[in-house]
Amino acid sequence: MRKFIEQLKIYFNLLLLNRRSTILSFLGLGLSLILIAQGLIFTYSFQYGAFEEYTGETPTRQVSIITSILEFSEEQSDIIDNLHNVSQQSIESLKLNSRIRKVDWHFEKAHAIGVKANNGKFQLIREFNLFGMSFDYFSTLQKLLFNGTLPASSSEVIVVTKSSTISNSNLGNTGEFPLYVPTWGGYIYEKPINVSGIIEREDLDAYEGSFRDDFQSMLDYFTDEFMIINNVNFPTENVRAIGRFSFYLNEINSFNIKQEISMVNGLCQELSRELKEEGYEHLFVYNELGEILKSFSDEFRLFQLFGLLFLAPLTAVTIALSSFSANQLKRRQKHHIALLYQRGSSSLQNSFF
Repeated sequence: MRKFIEQLKIYFNLLLLNRRSTILSFLGLGLSLILIAQGLIFTYSFQYGAFEEYTGETPTRQVSIITSILEFSEEQSDIIDNLHNVSQQSIESLKLNSRIRKVDWHFEKAHAIGVKANNGKFQLIREFNLFGMSFDYFSTLQKLLFNGTLPASSSEVIVVTKSSTISNSNLGNTGEFPLYVPTWGGYIYEKPINVSGIIEREDLDAYEGSFRDDFQSMLDYFTDEFMIINNVNFPTENVRAIGRFSFYLNEINSFNIKQEISMVNGLCQELSRELKEEGYEHLFVYNELGEILKSFSDEFRLFQLFGLLFLAPLTAVTIALSSFSANQLKRRQKHHIALLYQRGSSSLQNSFF
């Protein structure tokens, strides 16, 4: 133990004698560790929120399923419950409950609406489709009403239309309007529709509340101008169903994109299989999130390569500097030890004579 302490004192004194080499050695080693740690922290901190930063904002289309034109014999509420149950079963079977933010099912029926222009002439606004929406959204829609009220009965709808249409026709007023359906040759009259409330399309576009992402997604699927009715009251003939599945994007693991893509693909396959078993034969499955993840994966590889190419030379230089300084320190230590031994031998000889 005493010998070890003596050796430690000798090496400490040698370090003090070679301050410049010691400082260079520790400086090089410190820079090497700092650069390596910085690179690791930068790379791994990129994992958290990286995909959200890449997308910039929540993609309106992530995973969606659209059926062909359908006619149902059962109540509309039963159809909605069935679609939600199938969706939930698919999500649970893949254990994705914590990954799915929202599931919405809408119904769509093609329509045109007849209005009276300011000059008194009749005008047909085409592609003014009717959409069924969950009642959860109606309290927010009430705050956006330009005129009128929420539907009070199954025969009433809310109209979402452009400000130019409101100013150039009588559609800014509530009441009955003639409704038309498309045919091979054009449009034919179906029935009058009772409009209980009006929303300007521009106000819905600019909405910034809690349902912003949901409304933006709906607007991406819906026609420019449209009618809204509660899903439960939607007609059962010549309609198609639109399913929208949105994910918690902050849960995307940037370092395991292959597994994330596999997860999204698996959900699309499971939903398609389950729905076909329920009798929905003609389905169109759109995996937009999977495509975005693939693009992100390509850019993330470039990011990692750039980080490696940038840090590798700097790390090599600092390691070389520390290695050179350490070798210089070892040489000087050996030189000083040799001098100490030489002085010790000389002192021993002088004392002997």
